[in-house]
Amino acid sequence: MITRKKRLGITMANPYLKGMELLIKDGLYENQAEIVKDALRRLFNHYEIHSISDACNSIN
Repeated sequence: MITRKKRLGITMANPYLKGMELLIKDGLYENQAEIVKDALRRLFNHYEIHSISDACNSIN
């Protein structure tokens, strides 16, 4: 399976950015992108979306 990627630009409030800086400083994550990816994985798990096809089917 080929995974296609698309670059996103997002604007975040300073408290979120400061929190992300702390997570990186503490060595829990390497960078902001890893934090966002992990947050999305956790969100999908919470809503029991286990695959991209599940997500696409729930939209239609």
